[in-house]
Amino acid sequence: MVREDKEVWEPIISRLFEQDTSSGDPSLIAEIWALDDPCHGDSYEFNVDSLRMSGQVSIEVYGHAFHRLFRDGHVNPQHNDVVLIGSCAGSVASILTATLCPSLFSSLIIIEPLVVTEQMLKAATKWSTIGAKRRDTWPSREDALLWMKYRLPWNRWHPDVLDLLVTYGMKESTTGVQLKCPTSVYHTGQQNFQDPYNAFVALAGLCSVLPVHAIFGARPDYVSPELQAMLCDVQAGRKMASVSRIPDAGHMVWSDLRLS
Repeated sequence: MVREDKEVWEPIISRLFEQDTSSGDPSLIAEIWALDDPCHGDSYEFNVDSLRMSGQVSIEVYGHAFHRLFRDGHVNPQHNDVVLIGSCAGSVASILTATLCPSLFSSLIIIEPLVVTEQMLKAATKWSTIGAKRRDTWPSREDALLWMKYRLPWNRWHPDVLDLLVTYGMKESTTGVQLKCPTSVYHTGQQNFQDPYNAFVALAGLCSVLPVHAIFGARPDYVSPELQAMLCDVQAGRKMASVSRIPDAGHMVWSDLRLS
């Protein structure tokens, strides 16, 4: 599973295991791994020296972390059916990862993928301020939690997911707490439009060798209906194995869901 701070997946992971074991049938899930974005969470602390030199870690590098999981023997080689799941920019990383070595995976699930088309790439300079004013410091975790509860997109998140972000996605600072990924690094990452475009281009070829499942929120607050249609354009080779839309959910499908 791929998305910024790995810990926010924990409620979904728990729910998947609950459903898997409560059905009465033999268990289908052996293990689940979640990886940080290299610029987020604890991974930022490990990569901070590289980030000071380069300014950012490309999404493509994110994909190499999955290959390390396999190469270093963390994933049981006897598990033949490995499903790769990515959300938001994590979908971009997942597409690029699966493109590098599709034989590692049995299928790919992309949730609200933030890919970029050629037309969007040409207009990318219009989005140069994305993420530039994101707040990243608060007097305390309690203040951060209260502030987020009344602002988009966090006020739509399940409380358990928001608690995990505040607990694991922040660290102590001289003035209180701050997000582990500072706004300057986050903003730089938001200006990387080439990797999302490369993922969009690669998707057609990937669909021909691997089952790709797309999931969208029924509320198109980030991935527009037009972009959704392009992502699922069979004539262009982007033939999805399935397309699902989650009622009452927006871009943050995994956090919008009522876990019960």
